[in-house]
Amino acid sequence: MPSLPYFAPTYFSPFYFGSLFPSTAITVIPAPDPVEFGDDVAYADLSDRLDATGAFASVVFADKKREAASYGPGLLPSAVVVPLGWSESDMADPILMVRTVDFEVVINVADDSLRSRLERLAHLSTIARRAINGVDLGGGSLPALTRLVEARYDERSRHPEQGIRLVGRFAYLIE
Repeated sequence: MPSLPYFAPTYFSPFYFGSLFPSTAITVIPAPDPVEFGDDVAYADLSDRLDATGAFASVVFADKKREAASYGPGLLPSAVVVPLGWSESDMADPILMVRTVDFEVVINVADDSLRSRLERLAHLSTIARRAINGVDLGGGSLPALTRLVEARYDERSRHPEQGIRLVGRFAYLIE
């Protein structure tokens, strides 16, 4: 019986067993170094975006140790950006981590009429939401995760001032 050549099945791509065949090895191009991005860059961009709206007499970056409402007396309406904290998760990818950062934007207005104060706060909240939601803060955050997620009127406000606290968050990838 004459011997016939054996033809192996060809339903596997030559790249499927790439490590077994050096001639078909795939060259991996290393990723570029990540851009230096951090909370400080995002907070600076957040403050700049609120200031660029032109709706606020003052935009201040503050820490939680001082009362946000005490900033800028006489410079109303004001917006105060206050960092709250952050958390990290690596559930999606063991190499990259997602850092989620929480913040507050405290908006203060002054008027003798409660109705006027609430209307102005609603209007300024809408302006802040349009300036913040869905943007790439500082060129490094994930736009789909940049949002204002909660609002509460500040019950500690004293007549004729009224404040609202907008809680938001943004996220970015870190190694």
